Amino acid sequence: MLNKLIAMFGSLGMFSLVLAILCPMSSVQGQEQVQVQQSNITIVSDASTLGNKAFQPNPLEIPVGTMVIWTNDDFGIHSVTDNNGAFESDTLRPDDTFEFTFNELGTYDYHCMLHPTMVAQVVVQ
Repeated sequence: MLNKLIAMFGSLGMFSLVLAILCPMSSVQGQEQVQVQQSNITIVSDASTLGNKAFQPNPLEIPVGTMVIWTNDDFGIHSVTDNNGAFESDTLRPDDTFEFTFNELGTYDYHCMLHPTMVAQVVVQ
């Protein structure tokens, strides 16, 4: 059986096979599994008339590495756009979502491009 494998894969293939048998998952065993934290923000009904209450919760405080998912629960079309360009969604139709993972500390002010009075903030601690 071993001779067949050597003939099939050659010496380099055999080395890889032996390495895989002797060290299965060795690169994963020493690492911690990291679970991504998740938070949700809702674009509420009648959002275009609500100013800083259009995105809920506002502000949202999260740890570094958290994925935030915005969901448009309004009947209108909206967007999620960071004031400094860190993130920008496409237009979000009703029930559409947008997600962004915050990997850096800071305060992120954002708004809806279609309704600039819709404003909110994510604080990454």
